Amino acid sequence: MRGTLGGLGCANIAAMRLMQRPQAAVIAALTLLPSCCAVIPNEPKPALGSIVFSSDRSGRFQLYTCAEDGADVRPLSMSEIDDTNPRWSPSGDRLAFVADGTLSLLDPETGTRQSLDVVADPDVPISWSPTGHRLICMSGGQLLCVDIGTKRVSKVAPESLHATWMPGSEQLLATRGQIPFLQVMAGDEFIRYFLQEGFRTALIPQLFATWSRADPPRCAFSSSTIRIGSNVLAYDVFMADADGKPLKSVFSTDGTDWACDWSPDGTALLTLSEKDDVSDIFVVWVDTGRQVNLTNDAALEMGASWRP
Repeated sequence: MRGTLGGLGCANIAAMRLMQRPQAAVIAALTLLPSCCAVIPNEPKPALGSIVFSSDRSGRFQLYTCAEDGADVRPLSMSEIDDTNPRWSPSGDRLAFVADGTLSLLDPETGTRQSLDVVADPDVPISWSPTGHRLICMSGGQLLCVDIGTKRVSKVAPESLHATWMPGSEQLLATRGQIPFLQVMAGDEFIRYFLQEGFRTALIPQLFATWSRADPPRCAFSSSTIRIGSNVLAYDVFMADADGKPLKSVFSTDGTDWACDWSPDGTALLTLSEKDDVSDIFVVWVDTGRQVNLTNDAALEMGASWRP
């Protein structure tokens, strides 16, 4: 679909497809490694569920909410433009999302929108700072940090596809590199690889991390394997602890699988699985393996977030 970065696709559905495209160079390398919106105050005020997601079930991408079991799906945005890539703020009182290519905020109670006047890739996950004062988005092939109050914009984590704040820290966990590895960054400075040595080359690439809010924090991310008999990179969801030791694979289908967001208590994970131009959102209980398909329809879903 939309954005690319250095021949690699970025995030959610588009990234998944694009990361599978020019992959002659990537797959060859892998096989050598060891195993503009105005304020609109009159949008409808729905009864809110815990989970928000974007779907094209109405003919264009709009935001919807649903309960934790997938019931009571309700529209949250009914605009004339595409609304994608929603992410709840840490306090759960507003949403960051991309409205027709512009980084925006939505008050879910009133329906009021606010443009942050920054062009944003609609397919790359948005990240909130722990305090809820800043956002990171992809814009024109560069990650930008946007101060919500002042709209001041600065570049962060160069040559990265995505970044999110480390728990309780100003450091970032970035998807970075020609073959992307998760790297801890301080501003523009590389600090260390996230995964412990011995796990890094076994899990490649490593993409789009999301941290649980529970203590101790856990990190979910997507990583690839080359499926036997094909030239296709297959992405599954893995979980690691805060020290970068992978705990286990937590979600794998015969499609392309991506980590989206954690439940407030850190026991369950929202994931997205795409196959044959259809995608569905799942809840996965990471300690038991139980799964629930929240959407289970013929629509294309893009991004999901759990209200804190």
